[in-house]
Amino acid sequence: MMNFEEFKGYIQDNILEYLPERYQDADVVMNRVVKNNDTALDGMNIFSGHSGVTPTIYLNAVYEQYQDGRDVDQIVGNLADQFVEIMGQEVPFNVSQLFDYEDVKDRIVCRLVNRESNAERLSNAPFTTLEDLAVTYHVMVSQDENSIGSLMITNDLMKGYGVDLDTLHQQAMENMPKLSPIDFRTLNEVMMDMMTPSFAEENGIDLDEAEEMVKKMVDTQDVPDIYCLTNVGKINGAAVILNPETQEYISDRLGGDYFILPSSVHELLVVGVQEGMEYEELQSMVQEVNQNCVSPDEILSDQD
Repeated sequence: MMNFEEFKGYIQDNILEYLPERYQDADVVMNRVVKNNDTALDGMNIFSGHSGVTPTIYLNAVYEQYQDGRDVDQIVGNLADQFVEIMGQEVPFNVSQLFDYEDVKDRIVCRLVNRESNAERLSNAPFTTLEDLAVTYHVMVSQDENSIGSLMITNDLMKGYGVDLDTLHQQAMENMPKLSPIDFRTLNEVMMDMMTPSFAEENGIDLDEAEEMVKKMVDTQDVPDIYCLTNVGKINGAAVILNPETQEYISDRLGGDYFILPSSVHELLVVGVQEGMEYEELQSMVQEVNQNCVSPDEILSDQD
């Protein structure tokens, strides 16, 4: 069995054989990419003269598949298919436009990340401090139901745009209702949406009947309502809480003050303040969930 370096080398040497003829002169480059919470992943880029934009395809997860017995040539073929599919998606602008502020300003979005855990990424990027968190800024390049392609704005890129941090933040806030509209539902409703289709399929019943049965399973009237706050895409949705209009909406919906539980970078849990509710208990719950349920690269904070 190949080690990881040998595995990457095999992919680099063979993937062009699985790509259409127009990519036969492409350059295959391996690189190490620092993602959220300074998690380093090994990525592959394929550069050709047909497009100035190329996706980064990460190899860590497929190496685990190889270790579990999956055929390496099947993996290479699937990676090639993935690359061709991504390259076939329509990109709203070309590479040169990414460096022109007027061309990208309506596509600037923000993300909420842990400041300490992202020290390396933040060392060359503009960010706004929010307690133990940092607000970072990105240009949304593409978006579909399952993924978002974006470019993180670095200090050099912001300088090239000729704008300052306050301008970036204000623009991201203005764009948020359009580019990242909120999704605010009870946790029970979210669980029902997730469980109903598979429950219907497993039990051979229609969706309406499955929904009623799942509702009985997740119904917990004896505990306070817990709400899930995210965006409609369910990706990097924790940042929607930064919008003052969202904060006001939640307060009106819950009838007053509320606690924010940082579930992950993708969503937050919201609980209305009630008599007898202990801050320490909520903080302990957040820490336990982060330790046992949240992927290390998706943890937002241990504080509520």
